[in-house]
Amino acid sequence: MQEVYVGCKICDRRMLTNGSPLVRRTCDACKAIKKRERNRRTDARRKAERHAVKAKMAPPRCEQCGKPIEGANLLATRAGPQWARKFCGNTCRKAAFRARARASLAYNDNEAT
Repeated sequence: MQEVYVGCKICDRRMLTNGSPLVRRTCDACKAIKKRERNRRTDARRKAERHAVKAKMAPPRCEQCGKPIEGANLLATRAGPQWARKFCGNTCRKAAFRARARASLAYNDNEAT
């Protein structure tokens, strides 16, 4: 093969190549544009899938008081989608921590006796 100037098959910009002049090639700029478009479409499809899964699921409820949590994020885990927040606020989170601490102390006291 010889070095020849051929035009890009998308934008028709001339470029030097080592291939056959009969084979049309794509320049690097057009390849990058195509890749960005493909990634944008893939991202939009995945976002739509995430939103569909989130819409099907019931809103999460606080583990302490049972109120629905507004604006919780959905995490993708190996076990399936899972809500990121478990408590409606800092008060419930602290109350649950104290309850677990009391239960742990009571369990340890019962084992010691």
